[in-house]
Amino acid sequence: MAKEINTDAIREELLKLGIPPQFRAFEWLTRAVFLCSQDKKLRENPTGQLYELIAQEYNTEATIVLQAIRRAVRAAWENCNNYPYPEFNKVFEYYKSTKPPTSLEFVTRISDYLSKEED
Repeated sequence: MAKEINTDAIREELLKLGIPPQFRAFEWLTRAVFLCSQDKKLRENPTGQLYELIAQEYNTEATIVLQAIRRAVRAAWENCNNYPYPEFNKVFEYYKSTKPPTSLEFVTRISDYLSKEED
Protein backbone atom coordinates (compact mmCIF):
# COMPACT_ATOMS: atom_id res chain seq x y z
CA MET A 1 0.00 0.00 0.00
CA ALA A 2 1.27 3.46 -0.85
CA LYS A 3 2.21 5.65 2.06
CA GLU A 4 1.44 9.33 2.29
CA ILE A 5 4.48 11.51 1.77
CA ASN A 6 5.24 14.88 3.32
CA THR A 7 7.16 17.87 2.05
CA ASP A 8 10.14 17.25 4.34
CA ALA A 9 10.65 13.81 2.77
CA ILE A 10 10.38 15.33 -0.69
CA ARG A 11 12.91 18.06 0.10
CA GLU A 12 15.31 15.49 1.54
CA GLU A 13 14.98 13.38 -1.61
CA LEU A 14 15.59 16.36 -3.90
CA LEU A 15 18.77 17.15 -1.96
CA LYS A 16 19.89 13.52 -2.29
CA LEU A 17 19.30 13.78 -6.03
CA GLY A 18 21.61 16.77 -6.25
CA ILE A 19 19.12 19.60 -6.56
CA PRO A 20 20.25 22.50 -4.38
CA PRO A 21 17.65 24.40 -2.37
CA GLN A 22 18.79 27.72 -3.85
CA PHE A 23 17.33 26.67 -7.23
CA ARG A 24 14.10 28.56 -7.82
CA ALA A 25 12.51 25.26 -8.84
CA PHE A 26 13.34 23.51 -5.55
CA GLU A 27 10.11 24.59 -3.85
CA TRP A 28 8.13 24.19 -7.06
CA LEU A 29 9.42 20.63 -7.47
CA THR A 30 8.58 19.93 -3.85
CA ARG A 31 5.05 21.16 -4.45
CA ALA A 32 4.72 19.27 -7.76
CA VAL A 33 5.78 15.96 -6.19
CA PHE A 34 3.43 16.52 -3.26
CA LEU A 35 0.46 17.40 -5.49
CA CYS A 36 1.09 14.39 -7.76
CA SER A 37 1.25 12.11 -4.74
CA GLN A 38 -2.14 13.43 -3.62
CA ASP A 39 -3.89 13.48 -7.01
CA LYS A 40 -2.70 11.14 -9.77
CA LYS A 41 -4.96 12.91 -12.30
CA LEU A 42 -2.56 15.86 -12.29
CA ARG A 43 -0.11 13.67 -14.22
CA GLU A 44 -2.43 13.54 -17.23
CA ASN A 45 -2.08 17.20 -18.22
CA PRO A 46 0.78 18.69 -16.22
CA THR A 47 1.12 21.92 -18.18
CA GLY A 48 -2.59 22.67 -18.05
CA GLN A 49 -3.13 21.59 -14.46
CA LEU A 50 -0.09 20.82 -12.31
CA TYR A 51 2.22 23.64 -13.37
CA GLU A 52 -0.72 26.04 -13.55
CA LEU A 53 -1.67 25.26 -9.93
CA ILE A 54 1.90 25.84 -8.77
CA ALA A 55 2.15 29.05 -10.81
CA GLN A 56 -1.02 30.38 -9.19
CA GLU A 57 0.26 29.54 -5.71
CA TYR A 58 3.57 31.33 -6.35
CA ASN A 59 2.10 34.19 -8.39
CA THR A 60 3.95 33.38 -11.62
CA GLU A 61 3.27 31.70 -14.96
CA ALA A 62 3.08 27.98 -15.71
CA THR A 63 5.75 28.28 -18.42
CA ILE A 64 8.17 29.82 -15.92
CA VAL A 65 7.50 26.98 -13.47
CA LEU A 66 8.06 24.40 -16.20
CA GLN A 67 11.30 26.02 -17.43
CA ALA A 68 12.72 26.24 -13.92
CA ILE A 69 11.83 22.61 -13.19
CA ARG A 70 13.41 21.53 -16.49
CA ARG A 71 16.64 23.34 -15.54
CA ALA A 72 16.69 21.64 -12.14
CA VAL A 73 16.09 18.21 -13.69
CA ARG A 74 18.92 18.79 -16.18
CA ALA A 75 21.23 19.89 -13.36
CA ALA A 76 20.41 16.76 -11.34
CA TRP A 77 20.97 14.61 -14.43
CA GLU A 78 24.34 16.21 -15.13
CA ASN A 79 25.35 15.94 -11.48
CA CYS A 80 24.53 12.23 -11.40
CA ASN A 81 26.66 11.69 -14.50
CA ASN A 82 29.63 13.60 -13.05
CA TYR A 83 29.47 12.59 -9.39
CA PRO A 84 28.28 9.47 -7.59
CA TYR A 85 24.65 9.98 -6.63
CA PRO A 86 23.50 6.47 -5.64
CA GLU A 87 20.06 7.86 -4.81
CA PHE A 88 19.52 8.81 -8.44
CA ASN A 89 20.09 5.19 -9.45
CA LYS A 90 17.56 4.03 -6.85
CA VAL A 91 14.81 6.42 -7.91
CA PHE A 92 15.48 6.03 -11.64
CA GLU A 93 16.39 2.36 -11.51
CA TYR A 94 14.66 1.40 -14.76
CA TYR A 95 15.28 4.64 -16.63
CA LYS A 96 17.48 3.59 -19.54
CA SER A 97 17.86 6.76 -21.58
CA THR A 98 20.91 8.86 -22.29
CA LYS A 99 18.74 11.98 -22.09
CA PRO A 100 17.46 13.49 -18.85
CA PRO A 101 13.92 12.56 -17.83
CA THR A 102 11.17 15.01 -18.65
CA SER A 103 9.90 17.22 -15.86
CA LEU A 104 6.82 15.07 -15.46
CA GLU A 105 8.84 11.82 -15.43
CA PHE A 106 11.08 13.29 -12.76
CA VAL A 107 8.17 14.42 -10.60
CA THR A 108 6.20 11.18 -10.93
CA ARG A 109 9.18 8.93 -10.29
CA ILE A 110 10.02 10.75 -7.08
CA SER A 111 6.37 10.67 -6.04
CA ASP A 112 6.09 6.96 -6.77
CA TYR A 113 9.42 6.16 -5.11
CA LEU A 114 8.58 7.99 -1.90
CA SER A 115 5.06 6.56 -1.83
CA LYS A 116 6.38 2.98 -2.02
CA GLU A 117 9.43 3.42 0.19
CA GLU A 118 9.24 1.46 3.41
CA ASP A 119 9.84 3.21 6.72
